[in-house]
Amino acid sequence: MTNELVFTTVIDELLNKIPELKSLYAENTDMWLNDYLPYVVFGFVVVPTMEELLQNDWQSPVLKRIFEFIEIMMLSEHDDVQTLAAVEIAEWIAVENNPVIRTNAIKLMGRETLKEMNRMMNWRPNS
Repeated sequence: MTNELVFTTVIDELLNKIPELKSLYAENTDMWLNDYLPYVVFGFVVVPTMEELLQNDWQSPVLKRIFEFIEIMMLSEHDDVQTLAAVEIAEWIAVENNPVIRTNAIKLMGRETLKEMNRMMNWRPNS
């Protein structure tokens, strides 16, 4: 079975799978108007929600579903969907200074998300 998640509908799919994000999404609609960028939506909706839950309620069913969705993104056959998950989530957690956030995130991450986060933590520029 192929993963049909595509970049142009990833936010619609996200909001369908995690309807608890809809109110924060609606509060920020002025940021993306009719042509929202998934990166902006992740930055203003998904990451702040994850940050709050990772610090205060890491066993939340909502957070678990978000991480499941991120893993589906990482497994997408579409590079742009994988890159969105890698840049917005795996990279954010890789550089996160709060050990509580990273520790709790690792407990919930899928295999591909964890692999990408570790790759980013170990990345060094070519010298």
